[in-house]
Amino acid sequence: MLFRSEINKGYDDIGGQTFEVVASMHTVKSFGQEGREMRAFETKNQSWFDLNLQRAKKRSMYVMGRYTIMDFARVVILIMASFKALDGQITPGDILLYVTYISYVILPLNNLTWLYDDAQEAMKSVDDIMAFLETKQIGRAHV
Repeated sequence: MLFRSEINKGYDDIGGQTFEVVASMHTVKSFGQEGREMRAFETKNQSWFDLNLQRAKKRSMYVMGRYTIMDFARVVILIMASFKALDGQITPGDILLYVTYISYVILPLNNLTWLYDDAQEAMKSVDDIMAFLETKQIGRAHV
């Protein structure tokens, strides 16, 4: 959800400007405004790129933390299983079974966290869409 509203707004700005310029390309060219339009587009595009880069950096830190926690859990369970194997309580094959079971538990949990992240971003995008539609409804009521 980090930066999602700003990214959506930047995407809208870039798309809107592109549509306007393409739709009125003849006018832009006849007044010699290609350079100004290019600079405006580059500025908006760069700010949108910077927001996406910030979001990617923060998300990668979150992912790194998540994998660190999952790997730490694997190591703890593997150490506990190793001590049991050294005491003769379990066999080395059981350790392999532990590792397999851990993967069966941790990988779906990891996928659920990705699903949760994507659902949060989707809900924020829905909020942005609803806010946009409300402003359009208000604008039509005053006409």
